[in-house]
Amino acid sequence: MKQFSVYLRSCPNRPSAEALADRIGKNAPPEGDVSILFFTDKQYGLTRNYAGKAIKETEEKPPQLLLF
Repeated sequence: MKQFSVYLRSCPNRPSAEALADRIGKNAPPEGDVSILFFTDKQYGLTRNYAGKAIKETEEKPPQLLLF
């Protein structure tokens, strides 16, 4: 696993993306691990998304965990 959270930010051009990356890098938490990936619109358009099947209303839902 590479990440716990993924955030997406669109930038109009490469220089503004570089400036944003620099700001993020300067504000990264001391014990954090931040990776920044640059994608073009064309590369992003090739993204494949997969999701599990939704539970139908008639199907039994799994039990919820009690954390407290």
